[in-house]
Formats: sequence, structure tokens, C-alpha cells
Amino acid sequence: MNDRHQLLVGLFVFILAIGLGVWQWNELQGLNETVVALQSEASNLRAFSSNLAEDYKEIKVEVTASRQETKQGLSQVLPESENLTELTRLFDDYAVKNNFESNPFFISAIQYSTPSSIEEASLYRSTTLDLSADSSKRNLSKFLEMIEASGSLEAGTRLMSVANLNISYPKEYGGTYGVRAKINAYYAPSL
Repeated sequence: MNDRHQLLVGLFVFILAIGLGVWQWNELQGLNETVVALQSEASNLRAFSSNLAEDYKEIKVEVTASRQETKQGLSQVLPESENLTELTRLFDDYAVKNNFESNPFFISAIQYSTPSSIEEASLYRSTTLDLSADSSKRNLSKFLEMIEASGSLEAGTRLMSVANLNISYPKEYGGTYGVRAKINAYYAPSL
């Protein structure tokens, strides 16, 4: 009986060892499948990362170009300094383009005053100019529209606002208007 017990215990241990071996084999196969799946996922992620890096390089070039274009446009709209020469040139060019015998726009004087004292923490400053001109009604409207559209990146015209406007009406129909305007031209030294 002792041999029989030993045989039964041996058979039980043998069956238990086979069962544990099959169970461990299945566990190992499952882990191997997980490793293969993770290696495949890592390969896919490396390819995705590479594609993202290439997309980033393309987007970075576009964004840099767009940023540069916007910075250039912004420097036209809000220059870093008063830049009175460019401001005078803007008004002179406008007068040359719009001064015709039948439709006049003639600037007789431009006088600049000292820059306004805006707090140091402010992002922008302004220069005030007094402009005297003789203009037809149509050119006066165009001039005011140009001032109104200033500051637009599309127009590329320096940001300005009319602080004061005095108009002398003509004595006869179709005559020229006498215009005196106080215009603020803005600039941003800190941008």
C-alpha cells in the first residue's frame, strides 16, 4: 500500500507538473504575443513620430514665413519709431496720386508736434501732425477713408486717427474745400 500511495502521489505530482507546465506555456505564449504586438505598436509609433517630425518641419517653415510676413506688415502699420520721413512720404504720395486740375488735393503744410507723453508702460505712442490742404469733396472723402482704413495689415498703411478736423466750405459749387486736420500717427517702440 505504501507503494500504491507513492505511485498515486507521484502520479498526482506528475499531473500537477504537466498542468503547471501547460499553464506556464500558455502564459508564455500570451506574453510573447503581447511582446510582438508591443513591438509592432512601437514600430508604428516610430513611423508616426517620424511623420509628425516631417509635418512639423513643413509647418514650421510656413509659420515662420507667415510670422515674418505679419511682422513686416505690423512694422508698416506700427513702426518702431516716429519715422516722420516715411509719414511725410505717405501724405506726399497720396497728394501726387490724387491731385488733378478737375479733382484737386494739394497739401499746403504739414507740421509735426512733439510726441505725446504716454505712460512708459504703454505699448504704443503717437505723433501729432497738423495738415493743411485744399481738396475737392471727392478727394476729401477718399482721404478720410484712407485715414479710416489705416492700421489694416491688408492696406499696409500706418495706423492713424483724426483728432480734429476743420473744413472751410467753398464759396461756389464744385470749388475746393479748405481742410485743417490734426492727425495722430501711432508707433510702437516696444514691439
